[in-house]
Amino acid sequence: PCGQDQLDVVARTQAVVVEIALRPVGGLAAVELGHGEDLLDVVAVDLAVSLASGSSFFSHPTLERVGVVILAAEGAQTFASRIEVAKDQKAPGNLLPIAWLADVPNLAQQRGLREIINRLKAVDALFRDSHTVRLGAVICDTLAACFAIDDENDNSKAAAVIRHLKELSDRLNVVVIPVHHYGKSA
Repeated sequence: PCGQDQLDVVARTQAVVVEIALRPVGGLAAVELGHGEDLLDVVAVDLAVSLASGSSFFSHPTLERVGVVILAAEGAQTFASRIEVAKDQKAPGNLLPIAWLADVPNLAQQRGLREIINRLKAVDALFRDSHTVRLGAVICDTLAACFAIDDENDNSKAAAVIRHLKELSDRLNVVVIPVHHYGKSA
């Protein structure tokens, strides 16, 4: 269950996410909904299924059907069932171009960024061969886990993370969607 405040945040942020994520030609879109991790993960998975199936997201049409990779730096064990539930609602019986990677290297380091770019290029080739769609969106769940961020309030670290997200987007021509769970005291 989610509270009205979380639903209000979803309503306020959906236009930004929809505008960028449903036209996945590169760039960044941020998803930040607070400490309701379950709601946030449901929104991220619903977005992935919408993009991969070409179905609408929050009643907005998807402009291009694309493959999606979820960098599941935490909670990877729950993605299969969450994706299956969302898929049953939007694209029952269809095999969708969605993949998730559980062993995400530290993307704050150049070596980790190079490694994930190479892995994502391989997934892109697989999506093109098996689904005739390109990789168009990468969801980082969560931003703190993917980038091993110890102090999210450090501006220099935040700037470095944004540079790496932009590099990931530019090198792969995808929209990158970092998921951020802020704490109850935020």
